[in-house]
Amino acid sequence: MNLIRSFLVTCLLSHVAAVAAVAAGSGKICYNKLNQMSDFQLVYQTPPTADCVFNDAARKGVYATQDIESLSRPICGHGWYFMWSNRCQKGVPRGVCGNNQKGNPYIEGGKKRYYFTSLARADSCTKLQLLGVLGVDKTALKMSDLAKELVVDDVGSGDTVNVCRISVTPLNADVSAVVLDYEVQDNRSPADSAKFIKAISSIVKKYNKKLFLYVNPLNAGGAKTSGLTPELFGDVVDYVDYIGLLITRRKGKALQEDIDDQHGLLAGWGGKLAFVVDISNFTDDEMIVIRKNAFKYKVKFVMLWRNGSSFGDNCSTRSYASVKCLVSGNCSQ
Repeated sequence: MNLIRSFLVTCLLSHVAAVAAVAAGSGKICYNKLNQMSDFQLVYQTPPTADCVFNDAARKGVYATQDIESLSRPICGHGWYFMWSNRCQKGVPRGVCGNNQKGNPYIEGGKKRYYFTSLARADSCTKLQLLGVLGVDKTALKMSDLAKELVVDDVGSGDTVNVCRISVTPLNADVSAVVLDYEVQDNRSPADSAKFIKAISSIVKKYNKKLFLYVNPLNAGGAKTSGLTPELFGDVVDYVDYIGLLITRRKGKALQEDIDDQHGLLAGWGGKLAFVVDISNFTDDEMIVIRKNAFKYKVKFVMLWRNGSSFGDNCSTRSYASVKCLVSGNCSQ
């Protein structure tokens, strides 16, 4: 009898906790609503929700994030790891290539940006960081050939030149894909980019994960300075599982023209195309144009790029209404 009473109390407390989570808005309610209504698989560029109150098991979103800790616990949906590609830098201190002055991203908190003084050093660090989150022993990484011209640091030091920070937390084995944000813009050649993307693909495939190549607009200047050309796309198509066509407002570029122009650079990528959609400032009419093209080009999924906007638990925002229009055709006007 005591056992039954204990079981009933446990169930009641679990239910109360779930209700409290909903009341507090911790369940990313709007994401779950979108999952239910969407005509496309949705990928959110955000850490995943930790509670499943509103989730239908058959309609789960995908959460792509650099937040390794959030991907290390059970989540309501599917987790993808989002990582930057390090770039050779011409900033301060001066490197030997590139025009981007912003420096390289950091991982797992911290405030420093890191600079790499050659393509080889930048690319070696990206590989080391990937191997680190995939669970390779940190001591082995520090002793590897990739680390020869780098300071491999899993804590963080005062130096910012050729320092490669690696994660101290491995990914959950359930994380099924790596999103490679490839906007290096360091004047590398298509051959350099092809060699690097193939090497990353080899690592990802070894660990039975998929590779999503996340890039800036393919017909913009940043693509050329990243070595992203039609020839490159033809060379790596068999090494990449998905490629994102970034749709954002472009000055002097009509929306339909931009989508068709970018798609025209991806001959042979049928079945691997995704749309990455800026949700911050499109009108409903523009979202309908994007929606029609998503059907036309048979995209594998739609990734929502927040670009400073957010709606997780607030379904009354303009960005939520805009996304609803995109994914379901149900617009506010």
